Amino acid sequence: MESQDPVPRSPFGRSSTVLVADDDLVVREAIQEILELDGYRVLVAGDGQQALRVLSEETIDVLILDIKMPHVDGWTVLRTISGARPQVIIHSAQDFSPRDIRGFFEVRPFDILPKPVRPSRMLAVVEEAVDRLSVAEGRSGEQG
Repeated sequence: MESQDPVPRSPFGRSSTVLVADDDLVVREAIQEILELDGYRVLVAGDGQQALRVLSEETIDVLILDIKMPHVDGWTVLRTISGARPQVIIHSAQDFSPRDIRGFFEVRPFDILPKPVRPSRMLAVVEEAVDRLSVAEGRSGEQG
């Protein structure tokens, strides 16, 4: 479930852990590879139930979350977590209804990215989320 490499450091001197929760193996592996090449520690989950387990066992900085997953969906995951950590990025191919949009106002994700997404856009949003978390926790330019 987890890459076995030592905890990488981002170019900004922080160690950052990202959880990718998506039921599509190809999407999970692609995002994992993109983020690991940029220095992030990446964990993966194939459904919301696995994501909740990882969230309870690990300190996650950013959660990239698909909404439509088996067993426990992304909405349930969103409603279960609270606080500044993790910053949540919704990554979904789903068209969102007005009800969904209202739901986002309740759970306040950091960003919403449609599938497919350009790797450069994914990296930029993850970096912004890590930066926001650092500010929220009173850290700036933390050294590893």
